[in-house]
Amino acid sequence: MTIPNENDESRSFELPGHQEIVSSLFFHVSSVTYPLGLGKLFYKLTYVVGQNDTSEGVSITPDLLYLTGSRLTLYRNEVPDWAAKPLMLVPDLVVEIVSPDDTYTYISEKLDQYLADRVKYIWLIDQKREIVVVYEPDKVPNRLHSDDKLTGGDVIPGFEVTVRTLFE
Repeated sequence: MTIPNENDESRSFELPGHQEIVSSLFFHVSSVTYPLGLGKLFYKLTYVVGQNDTSEGVSITPDLLYLTGSRLTLYRNEVPDWAAKPLMLVPDLVVEIVSPDDTYTYISEKLDQYLADRVKYIWLIDQKREIVVVYEPDKVPNRLHSDDKLTGGDVIPGFEVTVRTLFE
């Protein structure tokens, strides 16, 4: 959400409901991935694709992104100063939480970019309607409701949570 400050400049900030979902996802995903070293979940980490000597590339910042442990280890080994550079690795999973001031066009453009980047799993979380829509390249989106199970598929094996849990 954005509000103008005293100088009439827009300032963006996260709402408590948004952060509550982020916190819930961190807890549930990490409880599966951390003990087994399966991967890492990052908050508001920008990734860049298509950057080279002649192009600045495209950068995008999902609410959350997840990288499998094997891909993250390989990236760290190939890019020794990885921690001091923009992430140049397409995530395995991204999470977008729809905010009250997000427009359909804004969300749609982000989803199109994730799919073009070949992100394996995209979770679009609509807190107002309490649903999650799962996107995968070349598949029909899967709309999950309150009693449905959100899983990590082959990206986060063993991860499963009831959609309702994300909104409690």
